[in-house]
Amino acid sequence: MEEAKIVGSGIINGGTYKNIRVAGSGKITGPIQIDDFNVAGSCVFLEDANIKIGHASGSCRFQKDLKGNELHFSGALTVIGETESERLHLSGRGTFNGDMNVGLLRVKTKECVFQNVYGDHIFIESKHEQSKVKDIEATQIEVINVIGNRLSGDEVIVRGSSEFTVIEYRQSLELGKSVRVERIIHL
Repeated sequence: MEEAKIVGSGIINGGTYKNIRVAGSGKITGPIQIDDFNVAGSCVFLEDANIKIGHASGSCRFQKDLKGNELHFSGALTVIGETESERLHLSGRGTFNGDMNVGLLRVKTKECVFQNVYGDHIFIESKHEQSKVKDIEATQIEVINVIGNRLSGDEVIVRGSSEFTVIEYRQSLELGKSVRVERIIHL
């Protein structure tokens, strides 16, 4: 497998890579599979990306789908397509225009925008602005300062200035004092 490194600015074609390192500004022009990805700066993916292990500090933009096993982002993350990962950690701002399927999602953010999130363990904490989500379906859900349509899970914890139209739960539900919910359904 190939290895690639960008120092300053550069372009990497699609393909299969053992590792890619970006220090500066990078653009990946074709569909890509990467075993180990590291970026300090910014990187734009124009086609689908499949990343086994990824660490990014700065800004990453995925124009199509993002798939991964263990992904860590610090800074700004935008995914135009679908997102699928065993574990995804985000510290910073995020925009997810497609649906998300994750085993574990851990987000500490100033503000994030999600569509539908499906998974096992979902944790979203928004510090300054309320994050927005359409629906979340997961085994365990904990959200702080999030607004959306529907939460559905076995164990659900909602805190901060969160607002939801519907919360569905199977085993347990914990609501903070400032939480607003139109309808609660015990499944």
